[in-house]
Amino acid sequence: MSVRAILFLCCRSHEVAFCEHCRKSLTLEELVYDASHGEAYRCPGCAHDVTRLVMAHTRLCHYFTSMKPPAKVEPPGPPPKQERA
Repeated sequence: MSVRAILFLCCRSHEVAFCEHCRKSLTLEELVYDASHGEAYRCPGCAHDVTRLVMAHTRLCHYFTSMKPPAKVEPPGPPPKQERA
């Protein structure tokens, strides 16, 4: 799963980075996504690169790490044969 997908699915409602230059916590909505430099995230106030902090957040975020993978569902098949006694 990509960093952007994790952020969108799991981290929209809470802070994902702290800009040390502005001393401000940032949510996903506040971050500036900079596609011109690969997958980069910047502070909207000072344009400081906070990509490293966002990446660290996705690895440690409780909302993502607590998600369980979906259960494997087997397709229906023929009923098992019963042995005759």
